[in-house]
Amino acid sequence: SNASTGISVQGSGYQLANLDAEKYTLTQPSVQADITRRASVVTAANVSVGRGVTVVPSSSATGLIAPDQLASATYRFSTGTGTPPTAAGISAITPSLAVLAPGITANYSFTYVAGTLEILGEYTITLNPNRGSVSPSTLSYQVGAAGVSLPLPSRANYHFDGWFDESA
Repeated sequence: SNASTGISVQGSGYQLANLDAEKYTLTQPSVQADITRRASVVTAANVSVGRGVTVVPSSSATGLIAPDQLASATYRFSTGTGTPPTAAGISAITPSLAVLAPGITANYSFTYVAGTLEILGEYTITLNPNRGSVSPSTLSYQVGAAGVSLPLPSRANYHFDGWFDESA
């Protein structure tokens, strides 16, 4: 049954079982009962994305009774809206308004737990071929992504020994 108060519950199957049972009439009990909402916790998943990548939040729920499942939730970000931030950094993803499918949301008392959104930084690498030439001369690197491939520079009458992060 669904969560509610003052629900009429009719008993059945009660019997008197002793030697004097035929002397009595047993009326099946009828009572008023309250069915309370079941506690459930909805937790936003932690998300880590590169800057400029679409944020797709998700969450999980505990405390649901089968076959009820979390179908969706609404999310708020540290921006105070449903729009995620775009700058690199760490912020909160807070779920709310859980929707079940199947299931009746009103049968649950939800607690919402925030997750973390990490937007990874992006850097521009400028290559200095030291009076030679290199193409491209700038590369973009996103933190957390695979490394970048450095192009081979050229300079007349010189042999390239490799890229260095300091002056030789």
